[in-house]
Amino acid sequence: MIQDIAIEQLDIHPQNVRKVYTDIDELAESIKARGVMQNLTVVPNPDKKDHYLVVIGNRRLTAARKAGLKTMPCSVVEMTEKEQISTMLLENMQRSDLDPIEEARGIKNMMDALKVTQEEAAKRLGMSRAALANSLRLLKLPEGAAQLVTDKKLTAGQVRPLLSLTDPQQIDKLALRAAEEGWSARMVEEYVTSEKEGLSEKEQAEKLEAQQTAKNGKKAKDKARRSVKESQSIYVKAIQEDLTQYFGTKVK
Repeated sequence: MIQDIAIEQLDIHPQNVRKVYTDIDELAESIKARGVMQNLTVVPNPDKKDHYLVVIGNRRLTAARKAGLKTMPCSVVEMTEKEQISTMLLENMQRSDLDPIEEARGIKNMMDALKVTQEEAAKRLGMSRAALANSLRLLKLPEGAAQLVTDKKLTAGQVRPLLSLTDPQQIDKLALRAAEEGWSARMVEEYVTSEKEGLSEKEQAEKLEAQQTAKNGKKAKDKARRSVKESQSIYVKAIQEDLTQYFGTKVK
């Protein structure tokens, strides 16, 4: 049954892995204009009398507070803590609403709560075991590198090669450089290999420069090929038009 609950009685779920919400201002404006289109799913808060924890709809609650709403339509349900964690993670993943670090934390929280193996968790989430294992590896990143992923300055693929290094400061340093200089995942991987080979800073820089030159050279060659192809197409078209005018019929 749906019931209206005072917004001050609704609490963001502490186990929700999503900590930062995007487009809240836009959603708040929409709620002001149209109201809340979908109810929240909540459970009684065991630590606060007459309060509820939001299982589904934490983003909507945040926007509704910003919009100045006094009450929210809610469906009060009974769920175990394990079910709450699993439900929140699945909802966020289905909405593609998590960054890679949040997703990894959510998977770890679910595994700890349900006491399941990686293989069992992968089946529940509809993921391959390899994809799930790769996601969990991101939790080994030091804070600086992890934040760059959260801020969308680096992708999971770009930072994954850094995990083969053991020095957290070195990982953060390389992650920041990769973000600032726009390294591809392949370039990060090559740089990490150079670090392991003990190459000097100069040798590493020369290696990266050679890779970038090769990459730019390939782009230039591809552009030249396209240009020649386009020129040939224009030339052939002109000949076709001339022959059509001469013979009075379309030439292919």
